[in-house]
Amino acid sequence: MVFVDQQRIFPVSGSIAASGSTAILDAPGEGQCIAIAGYTIQSLADGEQQLLIKSGTVTVARLLLVKKGDGAVFWVPDGYVWLVGENEPVHIDASANISFAYTVWWYRA
Repeated sequence: MVFVDQQRIFPVSGSIAASGSTAILDAPGEGQCIAIAGYTIQSLADGEQQLLIKSGTVTVARLLLVKKGDGAVFWVPDGYVWLVGENEPVHIDASANISFAYTVWWYRA
């Protein structure tokens, strides 16, 4: 973990309504990493769905959403971030075509 420069954090928000893998943050380029300070995910509809948050091909978080409103909030303790592997994208794998929304707070490290 590294110290967070609060001036460089950016939010990205969206919604996904498809099964399979969806990139939410593209690979930042050679020699760079994505640093994540936190994220939220919330189901927008009823129905069971498993979500895998991945750094490249590695699963780093697993969520089970069952009903509308289910979700999670993850925030790294003050002064730290979660570093994704060098030049790796962040994506979410969804097991079903059930809508969910996300917000990720990140910066390029």
